[in-house]
Amino acid sequence: MSDHPLFDLAEAFRRRDAGIATVKQHNQDWHTRAVEAIRSFENGRIFTCDDLHEVMGADIPAHHNAYGAAIRHASLLKLTIVCGLDKSARPEANARRILQYKRTER
Repeated sequence: MSDHPLFDLAEAFRRRDAGIATVKQHNQDWHTRAVEAIRSFENGRIFTCDDLHEVMGADIPAHHNAYGAAIRHASLLKLTIVCGLDKSARPEANARRILQYKRTER
């Protein structure tokens, strides 16, 4: 990694974690439901954030980053592992690359 002052991986992780904590705090009830939805996925299921959007349906969080916060929390609970890449089919996501996750036993 570069020693250039623009790059600081520890600071990047700190900011990521702080952002996730803020989003989680402001969407706590939704967050709990989303993690439970992930927990309900069959073990071995491959899914993306698009799938979480679909499962949650009209239950929309106060901030769009809450989906990622829920998946990150599920990962910390050892409910998921990253297993690949995909493209988002949601028009507002502009076909950006998204991670694929595998639901793991726990």
